[in-house]
Amino acid sequence: MNLVSLIHLIFGHSPASVLAGTLKGWAFIFLTALFLYTLINKAIRLVKRSETRLQEHLLTLEEAQEELSATKETLQAQLLRVRAREARFRRIFQGVSSGVMILHPAGTVTEANEAAQSLLGLSLSQLTGAEPFWPDWQARCENGLPFTWQNIAASLSPKQPAVLAVPFGSPVTLAAAANPPANLSGRVRISSARFPARWLAYTIHPICQPGSAAPEEIVLTLEDVTRQKNLEEQEARIMAELEHSQERYREILEHMSNAAVVFEIQENGQQFIIREFNRRAEILEQVNRQDVLGRSLTEVFPYAEQSGICTVLRRVRKTGHPEQFPAIYYPNGQDRRWRENYVYRLSTAEIVCLYRDVTARKQAEEELWQEKERAQITLHSIGDGVITTDVHGTVEYLNPIAEELTGWSLAEAKGKRFDEVFHIVSEIDAKEVENPIARCLKERRIVGLANHTVLIHRHNHPFAIEDSAAPVLDRQGNLIGAVLVFHDVSDKRALLRQMTHQAHHDALTGLPNRLLFNDRLRQAIAQARRKNHHIAILFLDIDRFKLVNDTLGHAVGDHLLRSIAARLKGLLRESDTVGRQGGDEFILILPEIFGRTEAGTVAQKILTVFSTPFLLEQEEVFITPSIGISLYPDDGTDTETLVRHADAAMYSAKELGRNNYQFFTPAQNETAQSRLEIENSLRRALANNELVIHYQPVISVLSRAVVGVEALVRWQHPHKGLLLPSSFISVAEDTGLIIPLGEWVLRSACNQVHAWHKSGYPLRVAVNLSARQFKQPQLAETIRAVLKETSLKPDSLELEITESIAADDLDLTITILRSLKDMGIRISIDDFGTGFSSLSYLRRFPIDTLKIDKSFVADILPRQGEEIVTAIIDLAQTLKLKVIAEGVETPAQLDFLAAKHCDEIQGYLFSKPLPHEEIGQFLAHRFEQKT
Repeated sequence: MNLVSLIHLIFGHSPASVLAGTLKGWAFIFLTALFLYTLINKAIRLVKRSETRLQEHLLTLEEAQEELSATKETLQAQLLRVRAREARFRRIFQGVSSGVMILHPAGTVTEANEAAQSLLGLSLSQLTGAEPFWPDWQARCENGLPFTWQNIAASLSPKQPAVLAVPFGSPVTLAAAANPPANLSGRVRISSARFPARWLAYTIHPICQPGSAAPEEIVLTLEDVTRQKNLEEQEARIMAELEHSQERYREILEHMSNAAVVFEIQENGQQFIIREFNRRAEILEQVNRQDVLGRSLTEVFPYAEQSGICTVLRRVRKTGHPEQFPAIYYPNGQDRRWRENYVYRLSTAEIVCLYRDVTARKQAEEELWQEKERAQITLHSIGDGVITTDVHGTVEYLNPIAEELTGWSLAEAKGKRFDEVFHIVSEIDAKEVENPIARCLKERRIVGLANHTVLIHRHNHPFAIEDSAAPVLDRQGNLIGAVLVFHDVSDKRALLRQMTHQAHHDALTGLPNRLLFNDRLRQAIAQARRKNHHIAILFLDIDRFKLVNDTLGHAVGDHLLRSIAARLKGLLRESDTVGRQGGDEFILILPEIFGRTEAGTVAQKILTVFSTPFLLEQEEVFITPSIGISLYPDDGTDTETLVRHADAAMYSAKELGRNNYQFFTPAQNETAQSRLEIENSLRRALANNELVIHYQPVISVLSRAVVGVEALVRWQHPHKGLLLPSSFISVAEDTGLIIPLGEWVLRSACNQVHAWHKSGYPLRVAVNLSARQFKQPQLAETIRAVLKETSLKPDSLELEITESIAADDLDLTITILRSLKDMGIRISIDDFGTGFSSLSYLRRFPIDTLKIDKSFVADILPRQGEEIVTAIIDLAQTLKLKVIAEGVETPAQLDFLAAKHCDEIQGYLFSKPLPHEEIGQFLAHRFEQKT
């Protein structure tokens, strides 16, 4: 068996395969051996290197051991030096004058030198806690809180314990303890019964290891600062007193009655800087102190140099002597004033200027001087004589008029007795009159001359005089003389006699006036009472006298009054009296009559006399009177009652058609009382806003739309209810109350219509003018002011006047109407056809509308007034005027007016006059229908 077979037999493989496997095995073994070799070789090299390093380390350790030995020796040497230094430190620690303490971080004292023990008043054992503190020993910081070692330690520790034990008291929490200031220094007050209280300044020095925030020890140094503290307290007291003194100084400065300014001198006395400026100075100079403090005097008050103020300030600064100089006159930029100054220098070299405004005093002095001059000039120029005497009645002064009236010159009269120079007697009996100067000096009061005194001139010329003597007193009230003022009243007394006549007589007619008439009536009543007679009072008023004045002029009217007075005087007995009450009213007294019959006879004679025409400017004018008669004692027993009752009877005569006479009856008095009551109530109504306005719509005939309203006044009487104008307008006319009443109606209506305009109702308003309103001089100005006040356009206002007003004075009416038309106001003639209808005035008047009176409208059907209405409408259309028919109440009337082309209507067919609230609803409803 060969080798191959054997291999195959052993390994079960062919020899080739076995060979291959053997080679692989050997190769694996080889590689493994090579790896192990390499590994072992590296290990050996590492071991060798380690041995080398160990040897190097061993050498290093040996060297270190040698160095440690050397360091030990060095440290031992240093320890010896430290101990020496510690011994020296302890000697220093005990020897320094400042107290030094060493604190443990826990807050206990470990060391304290003798100075600290002495300053604190405690032994070391007491400080370190071996022995208790004295019970009365206290240490408190400046803020009043306890000073403890634990608080010191706690302030330096990063973690503070919740509760600290206080070496001299109960434990306190950190929240209750006061930490030292952040700067680690402060002052503490030490007190005990064993020694006086003292103040110590402390400083804390923490000793920490590098990199550590917690101190290992705390060094506390103490210094006795009691003297310094006492000095500080003393300084504080001094400063407080100084501050109080300064405050007191400022209060005094502020409340001084004089202005005060304090100057600081700069630039070698050339500049005066204002440092203080009190309140009075602010008031006098009218500036704010903040605007002047720190500024130069000449900068704030440029006039200071020119007025000499700066010169005085420099002189006082230089000499140090205060100066007070009289008032100076200067402008302060706003007005010209007088100032009186006092300037002095302070020890601080500052200059104080005290001054006050003496403008009033200077003005008073100037006025006094002027008054004295004026008095002297006045005494020489007045028309009164002036004589002055001393306390004994000796003449000291006469002015020129006194010289002229007495005949004595001042040089001649001076030194003579007063009664020798001033000789006076009574005008009535020529007896001497009491000396007024003697009486004035005796009674120390003003004394007047007796009436009817005459001064006898030195050359026997008499002068009627009036005078008064007054005492002259000094400032203490002592009598030092007297002054007599008198004047010549010769012309005055003649004039007085004339004026006395005029005062009792009417200037126009020469008849007794009311004053003299009442006096004669009182005398007649007294005589009738004694003789048991009757007296008749006739109150006479001229009918339509105003028409004469307005048509012919006031001069002709005055001539008529004089003619009437002459006829009445020619008619009466000598014992009778006829007087003029005023205007066109005359009143007669018929004394000693026997009753009504005789009084009626006289009244009838007066009517007969007036039946003869008066000739005025070559024209005959017929005038009639209305006469009222009252009798004494039947109708009254005093002047006032008799005249009032005669006046009431006269009004009754006028109401009965004029040109007649009526005797007084109680009913007439009731009528007069009623009119007076209405007048008084109407005055209150105006004041209390009792008047209201009702508005009646004006309707367009063509469109049936509301185009306007008529304002109609009503009186909401508190007791009588709603009153129509007929019950009070006539009284308003007679008394003049129609003026304020009419203005109120005009203003209220304009206000209301303007409000309706803003609500979208384009209406016009018609306002009636009475005769008295129309003739008022300020009518146009009043209406213009009302339109401006109410913001109403003039073309929205229509003014209505009656025919009688228009025809009263044509020229005046045209002037007034044109002034109103020029303003843009519409003009209507109301109640057309009921008065003096004239084509002449219709053609000349600047009118816009004719209003047909409701009486004509009411007669339209059944065909009674158609012609009048038709004629008015045709006339208006011819004159190009608008026509408004009033009082339309039926559809038939409306149809007729529409057929005749009437423009607008008013009446109950559409609406009666409505109050403000209801007319507003009516307008709203009508305008809603229109839209």
